[in-house]
Amino acid sequence: MLGHDSNKQLSSDCTFMYLSDEEDDCFSRAGRVTWYDSRANNPKRSEFRLYYSYEFDDIMAASGEGDDLHLIKKRDGSLMMVICAANSSVANQVRWLFKLSESGTAFSIQQISEKGQIPYASQFVLSELGIILEPPSGGEIDELIEKFPDGMPTTKVFSDYAREHTIYIDPVTEPDRALEAWMEKEEYFYRAMEHHLIQEDLHKLSEEIAKNNPNAADLYISGAMHYIQVRKSRAGSSFENHIEALLKSHKIRYSAQKPTENKKVPDFIMPSIDLYWDNSFPVEGLTMLAAKRSCKERWAQILEEALRMEERHLITMEPAITSNTIAAMCSQKIQLVIPESIRNTYNDTDMRHIWNVATFLDWVKGKQVVYI
Repeated sequence: MLGHDSNKQLSSDCTFMYLSDEEDDCFSRAGRVTWYDSRANNPKRSEFRLYYSYEFDDIMAASGEGDDLHLIKKRDGSLMMVICAANSSVANQVRWLFKLSESGTAFSIQQISEKGQIPYASQFVLSELGIILEPPSGGEIDELIEKFPDGMPTTKVFSDYAREHTIYIDPVTEPDRALEAWMEKEEYFYRAMEHHLIQEDLHKLSEEIAKNNPNAADLYISGAMHYIQVRKSRAGSSFENHIEALLKSHKIRYSAQKPTENKKVPDFIMPSIDLYWDNSFPVEGLTMLAAKRSCKERWAQILEEALRMEERHLITMEPAITSNTIAAMCSQKIQLVIPESIRNTYNDTDMRHIWNVATFLDWVKGKQVVYI
């Protein structure tokens, strides 16, 4: 990967990352690494070493025994060194992406194309690694930009547009495929639109720099923060929009984003918030569904929602969550729901505790036939 010629020394830019399931513990640094043979003058022995610059010292200090270390070489020749915390979901996800064994003893080189719509689970993990996919282009993207000349529309409008431009998959007979396809399409369109808008903003910023505007740096920072915040907030909202479209397709009664006890707001209450507050309606007829595109440590938040129910359901698009986390969810009577293709990123034991989307929808429809 880095070469084995003792007479050559490789020096490269490198991004060093430490990732864990606790978002506040994740950070990255930019620096350089050098690959060289420390015994180049010894004709009988080679000993290659990878030297990293001082910028990475705090990341190495944060790492510990059992953490995974991944070396990634990008197309431009630059490197990434990614340390994943031991026993974390992100460690599972990176191993899955690069087809590595759980023990970490296997090694493989995996080339990931940046063209077109790659599977959603792969997109998810690449985004965790901070790898930016090449922005889409072509006639479909030109049509998108022409459709929204004033910039990014509301998340609801954008989600509807993505579903309308997804190759038709019947959401009634194939809800798992439909949900993943809708999410892939919206992410595909979002990357294109985001790239177009950033290019416009950079052009305006270059004009401000040319004018020696003393606030140009602040404009750059505020612009970058804006796009980061918008991306995070819209990801969750788009997920909820597509779930709502599925519920409508299956003619399931629900209330969305209605407050329950202590002003906590679950994503979906079925069959309705009015029946939730009606103490004469049996609790067995109620269903609470939380939607979190990414769980991480936030899954426990749903335990404070819809206190009338002991059992809760959580739908996510996150691949390869750890077995310990799934066991913790089960102990709190949380049923995990994941689209089938992403569900397949889990081991056989964990899959027995995870429903696919079709199973959940059929279960809810059965309840509503009995209780309504």
